[in-house]
Amino acid sequence: SLVVALVATEEEEEPLGPTSLEKVGVIARVLNRLNLPGGLVQATLQGVTRVHHESVRFEQGYYTAFPRLVEEVAIDEADAEKLIERIVTTLGGIGARVERLAEIPRILRRNTGDPGRFGDLVASLAHFSVPDKDEVLQRLKVEERLVYVAEVLEREWERLRSRRAEEQEDEQEP
Repeated sequence: SLVVALVATEEEEEPLGPTSLEKVGVIARVLNRLNLPGGLVQATLQGVTRVHHESVRFEQGYYTAFPRLVEEVAIDEADAEKLIERIVTTLGGIGARVERLAEIPRILRRNTGDPGRFGDLVASLAHFSVPDKDEVLQRLKVEERLVYVAEVLEREWERLRSRRAEEQEDEQEP
């Protein structure tokens, strides 16, 4: 089976350099590939573990690096429960307004056994932006990861509530 190491990079317009790749990434297993027109390939990847890419070099047209396994810093169980409940509650509010996210809180409630994995799953299922997903990936302290996930969701919740309030004001104007 094919296994690759991945990192998220900055905007496509900026030149890619070795230092921008020396960060936490993920080793991923390629589950399937689909060849598309124009020579494009669509792949489904499954993250396996976090790694830090070190000593990145550009050689013979390819970047190479030495991956070093990294360990997450665990969170107190009671703190994890509070943060998970905060995240699920916020997602419940968002899901009530965004149909494509309506089922996510129910799915997440079944996957709370590993708080670090839970944070990663939320970032994936709640359609975080690539920079936000990368920020989640970079946070090895599980408590910081869950707090960040909660804050991203709460900003989205506030944005939705503000937009809803504006729509209601527009409806009431003669």
